[in-house]
Amino acid sequence: MAASRTRFKRQESWRLKRVKENWRRPRGVTSRMRKEKKGWPALVKAGRGSAASTRGRHPRGLIERLVRNEADLEGLNPKVHIIRLSAQLGERRRIVLVERAKSLNIHIANPGKEETRPIGGEPKETETSAIEGLPRAETGKSAEVEVQHELKSEPGVSTTSQAKEITDEEDAES
Repeated sequence: MAASRTRFKRQESWRLKRVKENWRRPRGVTSRMRKEKKGWPALVKAGRGSAASTRGRHPRGLIERLVRNEADLEGLNPKVHIIRLSAQLGERRRIVLVERAKSLNIHIANPGKEETRPIGGEPKETETSAIEGLPRAETGKSAEVEVQHELKSEPGVSTTSQAKEITDEEDAES
């Protein structure tokens, strides 16, 4: 496999914003690029392509195969093939296919995130539980609001008197 490939650019695409990099053949009468002057980008010509033996392969040099189900994994050689999981796969089937591919020792071109949460797992920690863990001086007004909500939940207790007692205690501490 070739170490690098020539990237053919459209004439003046580096200079003009309105001209995209997509290749177009230079046709101007005085075009330096068409005349192949030194210092100007190369033209697309025969002989500039990659070798037929490596054409269309993954950059690792392996043959790429699209996998939609477990049956597609059968008969693949890990030394020759690399798989690409179909974009139409759901998370549950993708996890199964990734596990099966790992057991067969086959490379995966698009494995996805490794730290995906297992299906039916516990949800992440909520903001309220994060606030409860912090000292009151750092939390500010959001903690006071939360304390008031907690006080309202207790039957037969005046929330305003308890809220005043809590703020008085904080003032005494600082």
